[in-house]
Amino acid sequence: MRSVDKSRRKFLKTTGAVSLAVAAAPAFVGATDKGGTKPVIVGVEGYRYEVHHNFLDVPSNIPWQETHGVAVDKAGQIYVKHRTKTREPIDAIVVFDRDGKYVRSFGKMYHGGGHGVDIREEEGEECLQGGHQTTGDSEKGHQTTPDSEDGIEPPETQAAEW
Repeated sequence: MRSVDKSRRKFLKTTGAVSLAVAAAPAFVGATDKGGTKPVIVGVEGYRYEVHHNFLDVPSNIPWQETHGVAVDKAGQIYVKHRTKTREPIDAIVVFDRDGKYVRSFGKMYHGGGHGVDIREEEGEECLQGGHQTTGDSEKGHQTTPDSEDGIEPPETQAAEW
């Protein structure tokens, strides 16, 4: 009967130690939500942000690959500069409302390149400007030129919404 008692005690000690180790593991690896039920927090000190995956409702006809810049205007609209490796030029700037719903897109001339996007106020109007634009490929790599000083202009038909 004593060997059964020792086996039971050993089993209970081992089970308790394993349970404690499993419960404490997230603290050691710096994770508090391994199940992914809470938003991820990134950043440090005064610059901490919640990450919301799939927040933007990208239409299925827009092949999304690389994001190269995000800016938000005074109305809360989100401008995303993206690029894909499609052969046919597609709109490179996609606009979403503050809830992540698609509003419009424009800028086929920036397809395949461009890095960064910024919204600046000039003479009382908001202007969307980019960092630099890829103008073509060569055997030596991409050629880049600065965007115009006037920034990225939307198509004439969308000027009123701009």
